[in-house]
Amino acid sequence: MKLRALSVCILALQAGPLASTALAGEVLDRILSGGVLTVATDPAWPPYSWIDESGAWQGFDANVAMEVARRMGVKIEFATPSWDTLTSGNWTGQWDLSVGSMSPTEERAKVLVFPESYYYSPMVLAVHESNATIQSPADASGKRIGALKGSIFEKYLLHEPTGMSTDTQQDFRISDATIKTYETSEAALQELAEGEGSDLDAMVDDMMYFLFQIEQGQPVRVIGQPLDYGPAALAIAPGDPEFEARLAEIVADMQADGTLSALSTEWFGVDLTQKF
Repeated sequence: MKLRALSVCILALQAGPLASTALAGEVLDRILSGGVLTVATDPAWPPYSWIDESGAWQGFDANVAMEVARRMGVKIEFATPSWDTLTSGNWTGQWDLSVGSMSPTEERAKVLVFPESYYYSPMVLAVHESNATIQSPADASGKRIGALKGSIFEKYLLHEPTGMSTDTQQDFRISDATIKTYETSEAALQELAEGEGSDLDAMVDDMMYFLFQIEQGQPVRVIGQPLDYGPAALAIAPGDPEFEARLAEIVADMQADGTLSALSTEWFGVDLTQKF
């Protein structure tokens, strides 16, 4: 996994306006006329997004957001709301866009719009490295399992649909879990890493998040193959179809010219823009 330092947390590259303000909706017009795109993402979820010791933004999601802003011809500023606030749709104009690995679900689509997916997120189960009783996801049935509050990881443990279609038959391999939710993945991982005496037996989250943490020395290990693959999408508030269309166009261009694949390979060592 290659990690490259970013020297600034606000990208000021000017690529020239790529959309006419005369044709823009209210949100897009404000962004283009003001020259700033405000993006919500997680400040502590490596390798997707985090703030390093110098105050610079790092990670795949952060880089995707920066590239979106560059292609719109505007600067970027980051916002860091809690995950449940972000998914609630109660944005009140505080940010324009979420680039935070959000999976589009039918429930979220009631309050948010998903212009385009940009990669697939593999969901896995992890335990403390000393745990010898959980050798497969099924072994975690009935155990105490942590998950980010309001996430698809929690939905999976609740046996709720994790995608846009409720008709899709999902393979729920963990049953009757005692679910403990957390405001951040970091908080859940810290508790799991305590080992014996911890309030958690396992945790469900993104595979690349766990692999990054293991590389950093966290005493956890991944159990089995991915439980599920969820598309991760850009998200915006409803009401501006022009903004939605512009974002969809940018993501399509980033897919076509290889930018997304290159960023995924850079940060993860594998191309997550395709299911595997």
